[in-house]
Amino acid sequence: VDESDLTGEEQYKIYMKAAFPFFQKANAKIVFYGVPQLTIVGPSDELEWDKVLIVEYANKADFVNMVTAEGYPADLRRKAMADSRLILCTPIT
Repeated sequence: VDESDLTGEEQYKIYMKAAFPFFQKANAKIVFYGVPQLTIVGPSDELEWDKVLIVEYANKADFVNMVTAEGYPADLRRKAMADSRLILCTPIT
C-alpha cells in the first residue's frame, strides 16, 4: 500500500504501533486517548482535533530521550497529522 493513499487516521495507527515500544521503554503512561465531543469554552463552530492523547512521563528527560532515540518514528507522526500540539505540563501541587 502506498503511504500517500492512506488517511491520516490510518497513518496515525501505524505511528502508534511503531511508537508504542518507545512509550514502554520511557515508562510512559497513557492517561487518556479519546475523541473530543464538544468544545465547552472556546470557538464552538468546529472541533479543533479529532483525537486527544494525554501521556504522562516521570520527567521531561524521559520524554526527550524517547523522541530523540534512534528509530523513533517521528516521520510517521508528522505524516499522520495535519495539526498537533505537544504541551509540557506540570501538576499544580
